[in-house]
Amino acid sequence: MSLDGTFLRLTINELASMGLIGARLDKVTQPTANEIIISFRFGGGNLRLLFSANAVSARIGSTERVVEGGGTPPLFCTLLRKYLLGGRVTAIRQDGAERVVCFDISSTDELGELQNLTLVTEIMGRASNIILIRDNGVIIDSVRRTTGGESARRILPGAVYEPPTRTDRVCLFDFNNSDNKDKLFSLLTNSDEEKLSRSLLASVEGICPLFAREAAYYTLRDTNGTTADLLGDNSRRERLAFFLGNAVKHASPTVVYDDSGKPKDFTFVNIEQYGGTVRTVTAGSFNELLNGFFSLRDEAEQAKQSGAELSKLLLVLYERLCRKLEAQKTELAACVAKNDKKISGDLIMNSLFTMKKGDSELTTTHYETGEEITIPLDTRLTPQENALRYYKDYRRLDTAEKTLTKLIASGEEELVYLESVFDEVTRAKLKAEFAEIRGELAATGFLKKSALKKGEKKQRALPPLKYEHGGFEILVGRNNIQNDQLTLKTADPKDLWLHTKNIPGSHVILKTNGKTLTDDVVVTAAKIAAKHSKASGGTNVPVDCVEVRFVKKPAGSKPGKVIFTHNKTLYVTPD
Repeated sequence: MSLDGTFLRLTINELASMGLIGARLDKVTQPTANEIIISFRFGGGNLRLLFSANAVSARIGSTERVVEGGGTPPLFCTLLRKYLLGGRVTAIRQDGAERVVCFDISSTDELGELQNLTLVTEIMGRASNIILIRDNGVIIDSVRRTTGGESARRILPGAVYEPPTRTDRVCLFDFNNSDNKDKLFSLLTNSDEEKLSRSLLASVEGICPLFAREAAYYTLRDTNGTTADLLGDNSRRERLAFFLGNAVKHASPTVVYDDSGKPKDFTFVNIEQYGGTVRTVTAGSFNELLNGFFSLRDEAEQAKQSGAELSKLLLVLYERLCRKLEAQKTELAACVAKNDKKISGDLIMNSLFTMKKGDSELTTTHYETGEEITIPLDTRLTPQENALRYYKDYRRLDTAEKTLTKLIASGEEELVYLESVFDEVTRAKLKAEFAEIRGELAATGFLKKSALKKGEKKQRALPPLKYEHGGFEILVGRNNIQNDQLTLKTADPKDLWLHTKNIPGSHVILKTNGKTLTDDVVVTAAKIAAKHSKASGGTNVPVDCVEVRFVKKPAGSKPGKVIFTHNKTLYVTPD
């Protein structure tokens, strides 16, 4: 969901109460293209604020993120440092419950002259923006420039800033005024056939769908009730007026969690519309809620982007290797003619006494088949030189055949390895997991180390995934390098090693700790191995099981590659 204007204003009011008015701007960083972090200092301490214009997580709020220095800062970051560092916040403004917040800042220019600037943050989905303007309304620059058009405003350096058009709706912060109550019911009358929640979204400024549905539920005990159900009943009208009038007064930052335990939505009132089927939690503050909610979303979005980038990279590597192998196999097929070259050389040497320089061909009998054969000759060469040329071609093709055979075998092994990395990427969920996969590709030479993203080299390795069943511990490798570590160093010789048969997947170690394994535990471990493999969506997946002492790694093989003996194969459905 996106941040609504009322929640935004409550967040800004909370920041102002912390002493932000009068605070000095101490540091400006730009961690991503659409995010700015500003550190403020004031009498009571310091505070870092995130100004985000990301399409799916635009917001303003406190943050714990620390951006490491180094490298050339983006142009907009450099500009903000030039104009804002050392300045003080003189006011924080928001027009009603519109999702536009203005930080008025007083600073000095290069000549020591006082200048009044405004940092505007517009939170409007894909059109979100961060804009720096002078006190005369002229834009200095912005995170996202727009040239204007029929429906877009012109956001360019030197243009005059025009705020977004504000529609005529009722603001919750002014709702207890009787005129605003009358105005609301007048607006609702124009849409009496619609759902009440939808009508409220169109009539009340700065509310989200979750809040609108909660208002409809409180009023009608039905989130699908219509506006007509409200207008004809005075008691329901009073219930709606009471709910809206007290929403801001008794605002409570509330998070709604889905069945998997992930934060799904949030608003500023207690939620009862789900009837106890979901979990709701009240946060300690509005800033704390935003920081926690969007940090998880940002991390998930960054992980998704990292996964997409890796998948694209692997596809390029895979296709390039396939083309290379195809060309090598074509060359290898041409090497079949090597024996013909040797036979031609032999036949010429056997016929030297019948030949002379200048002959264009030799017609003789093939000594193996007895058939007549014609051999082309180079008229510029002597018969013996022609024979030597054929022998040279034979040796060249023979060497090429041996080399290409090795190269093709190595290439096919690399294809199998890339398929295993593809499988890693499809199962990875965390940004750190994708960073480790990039590190693995760099270590195996598929990716230049200089192409690693900043910070990925220093990433602390994640531990293996861990399961417990029947008093036994089951460990699962996250990537090929961790697979090797898990199997060859972490596991004990008597532990059980499991892996899908001839299918890319994780190494799974069932720790025995000297205890006797039960069939139930082994089958469960096999199901986990099948789940953490390319066959996770299949049935009757073959899984090899063997004691770790029978698992070996071939010298010079790729990460994750092992050989084993004394194995048994189970057929299980992934779980």
